[in-house]
Amino acid sequence: MKISSRRKKKISSAYASRHFWLNLVVALFFSPVVGVAVAQNQPAVANVLRIGLLTAVGANPYSASVERGVRLGAGEARQTANLFGNDVQLYEETAGNDALASAELLSSRRKVQVLIGSSPTDVDALSKFAEQHHILFFNVASRANSLRAACRRYTFHVEGSEGMYANAALPGGTSTGFSARTSSRDGKDSVVLWGSTLERYGAVQINDRYRAKYAMGMDGAAWAGWAAIKIASEAALRARSSEPARMLAFLENPGTTFDGHKGWPLSSRIVENQLRQPMYVISRSASKPGEPSLREVPDLRASSPGAGRDESAQLNQALDRLIASPTAPRCR
Repeated sequence: MKISSRRKKKISSAYASRHFWLNLVVALFFSPVVGVAVAQNQPAVANVLRIGLLTAVGANPYSASVERGVRLGAGEARQTANLFGNDVQLYEETAGNDALASAELLSSRRKVQVLIGSSPTDVDALSKFAEQHHILFFNVASRANSLRAACRRYTFHVEGSEGMYANAALPGGTSTGFSARTSSRDGKDSVVLWGSTLERYGAVQINDRYRAKYAMGMDGAAWAGWAAIKIASEAALRARSSEPARMLAFLENPGTTFDGHKGWPLSSRIVENQLRQPMYVISRSASKPGEPSLREVPDLRASSPGAGRDESAQLNQALDRLIASPTAPRCR
C-alpha cells in the first residue's frame, strides 16, 4: 500500500494527536517540579489496579529482561494513574516449583486483577489459572502457537507468535509481501520484538529511560513487559474500572488501540488476542563490522497509520498477514 507524501503527513499528524494528551500527561509528571505539586495535592484513590508478577527462579536472562520492563512500566503507570486519582500497584512472587501456588497467593492475598509471568515454562499454567479465576493474563514470554490455539478469552499475547517471527524472516517476494531477509551472504539476520537503537515514534525516550534505570539497552523481552503494563493500566484508566470484566470488554472492543512507540496504533486481533505490531529484523554483516542495521516489518516508510477507517483497516490487514501462519488459530 503506497501513500503520498502529503497523505503521510496528514496521517502522521492524526496519529500523533490521538495519543498527544496521554503522552503529555506522562511527560509532565516526569518533571520533578510537576511531580511534587501533584503529590502535594493528590486526591483520594478512586480506582486501584493490582498487578501480580510471577518472577523466574535462577539466572534466566530473558525472564530478567521481562521483569525489568514490568518494573519500569509499573512505575510509570503508577505516576500516570496518580494524576487521575487512581493507583497502580505491583506485587511480586517467585514462581518457584509451583507457579500456580504463587499465583494463588497473589490472587487471594493481593486480590490482583492482572497477572504476568516472566518464564515461558509457566505461561500455559498461568493462562489456565487466569481463565478459571476471571483475571487478565498478559503473555509476555511465550511464542507458542499452541498457547494461542487454546483460545482463552482472558489471555492477551504481547509477545509475538512463532508465526510472526517466521513471517518476518521470510525473503522478499513471498505471499506476505514483506521485505525482510533470513540472511545475507556474509552475515546473519535475526527477528526481534524491539531494538535498543530505535528512535522514531517516541522509541528513543523509552529506550533512554530504560537505559538510565538499568544501565543497559532495552530488548524485546523488556519491551513486552513494559508494554503489558502500559496496556493494562491504560485499559483500567480508559474503562474507568480495574474490574477484569470491564477491562476485558474494553480490550475486546475492535476500536481499542494503544501507543507502543512502534509507529502504529497497536490493537489485539480478536481471533486469538494476539497484539498486532510490526517486528524488526537486525542485520549483521561480517564484511561491514559495526552497528547492525534495523529494519521494520512491515516497512513503515511505505505504510503509515491511517486517519480514516479505510487506512486503519488496510494496515490491520497488513499486520494480520504478519501474524498469519498455517497453524494460526481462529478462536472467535
